[in-house]
Amino acid sequence: MRSIFVASLALVAAILGGAIGAIFAALLAGRLDLFRNRPGHTFFFIWGVRSDTSAGGILWEAVGALVRAICAFAAARLVLVLLSVRPTLTLAAALVVALLAWDLRHGAVHRRALIPVPQEIRSLHTLQIIARVLASVVVAPFFLRL
Repeated sequence: MRSIFVASLALVAAILGGAIGAIFAALLAGRLDLFRNRPGHTFFFIWGVRSDTSAGGILWEAVGALVRAICAFAAARLVLVLLSVRPTLTLAAALVVALLAWDLRHGAVHRRALIPVPQEIRSLHTLQIIARVLASVVVAPFFLRL
């Protein structure tokens, strides 16, 4: 029972750590766009990360994916260390799958859009998913070893 609780907590920490890491990396790279409402209207806050398919854009996708994976696995590992639990291969695989599910859910928004999403955006999102999955698979062994 304790291991299920710890694994769930590590999974939540990984998702939050990955999101915070991605936002912070985009902020440092100057690629973070923040949108807020005008004064006097209902509060909302949206953030976005600028991407493109130039050489610099592809390099950004690789670095951003690596930063997200490192932050996600570091947050999960921190939870495990604080609760004195050793990481397992099953948990590492679950984290990779959870991060992939996060990306695929984001891709589902493109498929349900009210207006057609241009092919360039769909192909860029596919590149992002591939970069993020590869980064997660590369970082996962360090999660297990350190």
